[in-house]
Amino acid sequence: MYGIERGDGQKGIVMKEFSLHLLDVSENSMTADADLLIIHIKEDYRNNILKIVIKDNGKGMDTDQLKEVTNPFFTTKRSKRVGLGLSLLKETCERCDGKFFVDSVPKKGTEIKAQFPLNHIDLPPLGNMAVTIVALILRNLSVDIVYKHEVDDKIFIMDTREIKRQLGDIPINHPEVIRSVKDQIEKGLIAIGAGKYLDKWRVDYAKANDTGS
Repeated sequence: MYGIERGDGQKGIVMKEFSLHLLDVSENSMTADADLLIIHIKEDYRNNILKIVIKDNGKGMDTDQLKEVTNPFFTTKRSKRVGLGLSLLKETCERCDGKFFVDSVPKKGTEIKAQFPLNHIDLPPLGNMAVTIVALILRNLSVDIVYKHEVDDKIFIMDTREIKRQLGDIPINHPEVIRSVKDQIEKGLIAIGAGKYLDKWRVDYAKANDTGS
């Protein structure tokens, strides 16, 4: 889950993929009394921008908590370090010359925004978003998830509220349902080319700088 070698040659803990960042940060929403989690990823190749938004309608944070939220040792509960995942995402933003924002209102929820230049060499690959979303669904069945992914003008959306309506009395964590959801996400992301060009940049760069050692 975590890498030790940073892209700039320095030592430190970093996430190897964006999907792991999203899984780690979204875990906070699962324990924040939220019943809706929205994950929005936009790959804008025309403007060379990758945007990530994670939003929930949970208990939110007050001003003092918000000031400490990217401190890796910050916690709102004894057993949960809220700041660790956020600090790692913020560090990735800074390493990739990106931007990072957190906005939160008590009793209304929290919104996290991260923006990156798509062609930055230290940008992590997208990773396995289907596995990440399924893991989040299974993490807390009372939290609905809306996952929206855009690649320029192409859009994929998965909404567990709609899936549950179609299922009726069948639970969303039924093994066959989960397999179907994972398959739906995988096919949907392939159809829009999610992560394809983002990862290709890294592969092409690696090949161009391969010294054969």
